[in-house]
Amino acid sequence: MLKTEGLNTIISIDEIHFADWQIWPQLRILLHRGKPVRISARAFDVLVVLVSARGKAVSKESLLTQVWENEIAEENNLQAQISAIRRILGHDRHLLVTEFGCGYRLNINKSPTELLSKSEIPEPAITPFLASILGRDKAVQELCALSDQYRLVTITGSGGVGKTRLAWEVVSPTHTHFPDGICVAELAHITEASSLLSVISQALHLPLAAIHNDADLRQQLARRRCLLLIDNCEHVINELEPVITLLLHLAIAAIAAFLLSGRNQFVTGQTIEASGGADRFM
Repeated sequence: MLKTEGLNTIISIDEIHFADWQIWPQLRILLHRGKPVRISARAFDVLVVLVSARGKAVSKESLLTQVWENEIAEENNLQAQISAIRRILGHDRHLLVTEFGCGYRLNINKSPTELLSKSEIPEPAITPFLASILGRDKAVQELCALSDQYRLVTITGSGGVGKTRLAWEVVSPTHTHFPDGICVAELAHITEASSLLSVISQALHLPLAAIHNDADLRQQLARRRCLLLIDNCEHVINELEPVITLLLHLAIAAIAAFLLSGRNQFVTGQTIEASGGADRFM
């Protein structure tokens, strides 16, 4: 598995967007339009290095060193993973460019030269992308039952017990119920409440202006059905409550929400506490 310390390329531990893709290097999660995508561990490591280069070319030697480290690997091993990534990217395969005589570059800011309608774009293979967790069957069953009954569910617990992992175990198989995907808002690095609306609107792929106008927001949300997963929200829970209340009110049945909080504070809805022992499968 790729290590993030001491690499020539600085590997981000935060969420990175490119085209319709989202990647979390530390959590080893890859989403396409909010839906989890199957990818091998080695291909994921290669993709992380390319994405973290922020559009710059990465030499083959650097990729082999960073991904395979002390293992014996040849150029054809790297080529196999590049081919696998291009298959996964599908219509966006053109973003992964071969720099002859140098290496590979991922054009993360480049838009497709020809836009296709949503129905014409092949969807990547979607499966639960992490191994099943151990010892949490009861919590998973309880969360599944709550999510079937309520549009807002909060998971609370101290840091490191596995709230995020538990949430993904529940929401990943539900992607068929949400054609517009699983939208993730990561609030850990939000230091000012004024940034909250920007993060929420970005997660929902909404123009920021729509959040400030009830009529526009209702119209935007009427076109989609998605699940909003909000992580690390305890430090802005008071500011978040009216935003979630507004979204759930205006969207009617268009949005369901999971909140992950380190404190036993939660927006009105249903809550479940994630207690110790989760570190076994983090």
